[in-house]
Amino acid sequence: MAGSIARLVAQFKQCWSRELEVDAIVRACKEAGLTWRERELGPVTTVKLFLLQILFGNVA
Repeated sequence: MAGSIARLVAQFKQCWSRELEVDAIVRACKEAGLTWRERELGPVTTVKLFLLQILFGNVA
């Protein structure tokens, strides 16, 4: 079981951008009532970078 979880995490680290669809993140933010202006660090980029930070051990 632990081997399969580690394998899945490793696989997710390699192709994380394909796993998180832009439309799904935007839809979730809108459903939560969030508004934003289109900037370099919009909700999609912020969510993806946050998940990467977590996946790689929460390092700066």
